[in-house]
Amino acid sequence: MGETVPKAASLADIHHDDALPAQRRRWEHLLARFEEQYGRRAHLISRSPGRVNIIGEHIDYSLYEVLPMAVTADVLLAVAVRPRHSSDVDDSQVRFSISNVLSQKYPNRDFSIPSNGDVSIDASSHEWSNYFKAGLKGALSLLKDKRKDQDLIPVSMDILVDGAVPSGGGLSSSAAFVCASALAVLKANGLDAVDQTELVELAVVSERAVGVNSGGLVHTIRRKSDEIPTNILLHRMDQSASVFSKRGSALYVSFKPKLRARAIEFPNTKPELAFLVAQSFVAADKHVSAPVCYNLRVVECSLAAEVLAKKLGMTRSLPKDAGPLEVSLRGFHDTYFEETEGITDNTSTDVATFQKQLERLVQLTEDTLTQTEGYTKEEMATVLGINVERLEERYMSKVPVRAERFLLRQRALHVFSEATRVLKFLSLLSDPPTHSEGLLKDLGAIMNETQKSCCDTYDCSCPELDELCQLALRAGSYGSRLTGAGWGGCSVHLVPQERVDAVRQLWEEEYYRKKFPDISEEMLAEAVVISKPGSGSCVYDVVGTSVNAPILTPINILLFALLTYLAYLKLRPTPPSPPPHHGDAPRVFKPYTPPTLRPYSGHKSPANPDGLVFLAVSGKVYDVTPGRNFYGPSGPYSNFAGRDASRGLACGSFDEDMLTADLEGPLDTLEGLGDDEREALSGWEEQFGGKYLCVGRLVAVRSEEAKAAGL
Repeated sequence: MGETVPKAASLADIHHDDALPAQRRRWEHLLARFEEQYGRRAHLISRSPGRVNIIGEHIDYSLYEVLPMAVTADVLLAVAVRPRHSSDVDDSQVRFSISNVLSQKYPNRDFSIPSNGDVSIDASSHEWSNYFKAGLKGALSLLKDKRKDQDLIPVSMDILVDGAVPSGGGLSSSAAFVCASALAVLKANGLDAVDQTELVELAVVSERAVGVNSGGLVHTIRRKSDEIPTNILLHRMDQSASVFSKRGSALYVSFKPKLRARAIEFPNTKPELAFLVAQSFVAADKHVSAPVCYNLRVVECSLAAEVLAKKLGMTRSLPKDAGPLEVSLRGFHDTYFEETEGITDNTSTDVATFQKQLERLVQLTEDTLTQTEGYTKEEMATVLGINVERLEERYMSKVPVRAERFLLRQRALHVFSEATRVLKFLSLLSDPPTHSEGLLKDLGAIMNETQKSCCDTYDCSCPELDELCQLALRAGSYGSRLTGAGWGGCSVHLVPQERVDAVRQLWEEEYYRKKFPDISEEMLAEAVVISKPGSGSCVYDVVGTSVNAPILTPINILLFALLTYLAYLKLRPTPPSPPPHHGDAPRVFKPYTPPTLRPYSGHKSPANPDGLVFLAVSGKVYDVTPGRNFYGPSGPYSNFAGRDASRGLACGSFDEDMLTADLEGPLDTLEGLGDDEREALSGWEEQFGGKYLCVGRLVAVRSEEAKAAGL
């Protein structure tokens, strides 16, 4: 699983050399403003960057791989723990003061929460500080789980925010803000080692409290439990890119058989490369445009999968998966080759074979979905063997759409060809040609192909994005394409460092000042973000007034720790004396059968009076009560509580059919798992073994061990 969020000793640990002068000025200005605002120095700075998707557009919700990267633009939070004073009127309240360096645009906010850590957020209010509250809410929930045997009294905090990620520009500014906020709260409350995976997971759930959901879907699609959105895996791409990214690398994100993120390093090139992200300043009203744009594409892709399966005579039904409508083109892809070529598990297929499969699917789509003018509801219903009412109920009731004809051919062709382009891009980065110019031209050509497909086949571009791309290519860009949902928003461009100024100048002259003659200098400055592949979330402990040199020398660390501890002893509130108790009963290592494990689901019962959460992985039973936020009731992994979670964790699926239905029968032998799934399960075993107490082993009912234990 994830490593811990790194601590930066200096800005050189975070930014590329050419960005250091500007970033040093920015950070020191932030620290000076903080001291001016609050009359004392900040204790730490938390940082999380925005992200841009380099290649793999509109294929994540079809469960194909994508390649985002963190950008230089980031969100910084300078933070100091506010000492408690005897003059405080109400010690039951925890107080926060949050300010922004752009105070005229984002007014200062003061608020308080009860000392029990409950955070309320009005998601209907478009209030900038809600993003900090979302991170606060998730962080305190995690801290409560980690300190279940102690009363958590959160610290009061003063915060100053400097956000360089343009809002509404397709760079996931909201994810960066929530990740940085949660990280700041965790560190301020004494959590020294912040697990990257836990930060991503809490940020995903927390951001939903502000009313933000994955992609452009107007409605959230939910599982049968009506608790966890099925598209939550897709929404993790933003947070994963913000937290996990490494400087100089892109992040290869895959969704099957489970969510995975792997750093892919960009090779050194001459000329040196840079990515430019340009805003079109065209923004569609999602509630108006979604039924004919984003939502419609989601529905068309799911229907393309179903219609292809029927027309190709497949006997197996497509599996339910993590796609927004629980069926995807990737699901069709895997099932088709498993059925026609006898492959046991297509997710274990090597990359070269998988790429050939995609190329074959392009040809099959052209030969099978022959109606270039699209398909009516009646025509699709006939192919699927259902009536129109059932078609609308199954595919269009939760995601509102408006269309007379559904362009299944075009949507499937884009998805299969774009998934192929991702693999080609990945191959070039993994095994680059010796000539740098050739590499950059090849990478750029792939990006240009994506733009053509988005414009002509997927129909998600717009004239403004097309113009930005054409101007950039004219000025020296190797590759230019839209990024994000499209129909406005941002474009991303692979540009040699020596041509960056020329591209920006042409945009300013031929696009921004012509289309927006009254554009302000502030708006113009936000229009273009220049970035190399950046680093992910980090924390910086502030010692002194300058960020010029590394500050975390051993002696400074010892002095800072000593001063912090002395200040804590002096300023900490004196809690009321707790009643005497004899401590929790020790956990006894013993055998569990599936029926005796079942009550440990987090709900209090006669068999589980303390509401503990246990689950089994590869025959071992773990007490995961400290992770109740994830494994307990209403957590994303709640299906696994009190059960054998091995198969579900291996396959990255929350579905009920991952669990053994007959608790009295034999244990799951995990037959049929592929190498990738077993590798994934091994990672989970390591995670649980290093993090949670093993309290027993899982044995079958009526086994000799169960009989010996009287079960």
